[in-house]
Amino acid sequence: MSSYKTRAVSMTAVALLAVALSACGYRPLYGNSSINPGLQSDLSTVKVAPIADRPGQILHTELVRRFNPTGANSATAYRLKVTLSQNIQKLAVLQNTSATRANLNLTATYTLIQNNTGNKIREGRLRAVASYNLIDSDYATRIAEDDARERALKSLAEQLHQQVAFYLHSQNQPNPDGS
Repeated sequence: MSSYKTRAVSMTAVALLAVALSACGYRPLYGNSSINPGLQSDLSTVKVAPIADRPGQILHTELVRRFNPTGANSATAYRLKVTLSQNIQKLAVLQNTSATRANLNLTATYTLIQNNTGNKIREGRLRAVASYNLIDSDYATRIAEDDARERALKSLAEQLHQQVAFYLHSQNQPNPDGS
């Protein structure tokens, strides 16, 4: 097959795939869509409760930035409560029993509460893992651990944002039976 025919077949396949995806009801969560144009305004109604300790403060700030990036004053329709736990798992242990690598495991347990009823409408547990090197210098190891913690917290913030956005998006979709 010539390169022209190969290219034509590829373009046709991509076009058919795009038509098939749009026919099955696929809609991007963050795309500009007439189905749910107010998702961001719905997300801005989520108030994140304070989270204990310094990692919790960082996670809180990341969540507020994601839910309400413009800082607009919105009525609070939902509260998000999050608790964090962390552990460090040492890896790559040498024969002299010293470790050279570690995993920082962060777990966020969350509850989304509807303000007007006080009902728990979604809850779950999310996990993020970030690795870092254990170095002879305590200071360098501490900096590497702090960086791993920040990366894991950003990952948890994104996961939490996606979970809440998915829930709010699904609540605004019409039921298949037309009601």
